[in-house]
Amino acid sequence: MLVVDMLEEVVVEVELEVAMLVVDMLEEVVVEVELEVAMLVVDMLEEVVVEVELEVLMLAEDMMVDMLLEVVKVVVVDMVVQGQQMVDMLLEVVKVVVVDMVVQGQQMVDMLLEVVKVVVVDMVVQGQ
Repeated sequence: MLVVDMLEEVVVEVELEVAMLVVDMLEEVVVEVELEVAMLVVDMLEEVVVEVELEVLMLAEDMMVDMLLEVVKVVVVDMVVQGQQMVDMLLEVVKVVVVDMVVQGQQMVDMLLEVVKVVVVDMVVQGQ
């Protein structure tokens, strides 16, 4: 019985370590993807704003500038909304990948537990 108790403790420790490794990996992946997506959206919007500002400055008449600024506001708002939709879509993809990785991690843990159970049973049988 001592051997079985020791092996059960080992199994629990292995489960905890594997689960912690999977969680750490997934947290790093999600943070990296969120940062990359946010940086891409910011870069795109900065380029658009600079181009629009240059075009507006080249026009001399106040009325035309005011009208163009209104159009620019609408375009920028639309692009921000589209950027947010892109971020949301990418995050959904990341969520699916993360869930898949968690499921695969659980399957790996289950397989390891089956191997440990077989080894424990074999050791108990040999011990008797």
